Amino acid sequence: MNDTQMRYAIKMKTELDYEKGCQLMGLTPHPLNITFDIKGRTAGQQLRQNIRFNMDIIRNNFSQFMQRTPTHEVAHVLTTRKYPRASAHGREWQGVMWSVFGVEPSRCHNYDMENVPTRNTKTHLCDCACSEPHYVSTRLRNNMLKGKRYLCGKCRKPLTYVR
Repeated sequence: MNDTQMRYAIKMKTELDYEKGCQLMGLTPHPLNITFDIKGRTAGQQLRQNIRFNMDIIRNNFSQFMQRTPTHEVAHVLTTRKYPRASAHGREWQGVMWSVFGVEPSRCHNYDMENVPTRNTKTHLCDCACSEPHYVSTRLRNNMLKGKRYLCGKCRKPLTYVR
């Protein structure tokens, strides 16, 4: 199966799950925006009516992905619409997974990630009053260089950038 066929199959599954969920929950369907632009180790993501999928993970795990991820993300859309204040993987979302789709709610995947490209994150050494070294991301290091202060989680003293 090529990428176009996989995208089409996932879009169809996502839209069918959404229509089914709206019908069972008494919601009026609104158009979904489905894209395939996530990178890294995240399989899917939802924000309002937008659902994003990771094509690199799909290529390695198409069958398993089809069974789980579109339904997971659609459950987020439905939960957000029905219960605007619900937490991402809380009671309400779990209820939608069970009652609407009959699927066990789990928030983590175990897809084969061997050929999935990931970012190489660089870490930077920082010191504080503790004797152990601390490493921070480039973003935190850049914020420190701009004057933002971060405290050590252990001794509660300021971290200072070393290198």
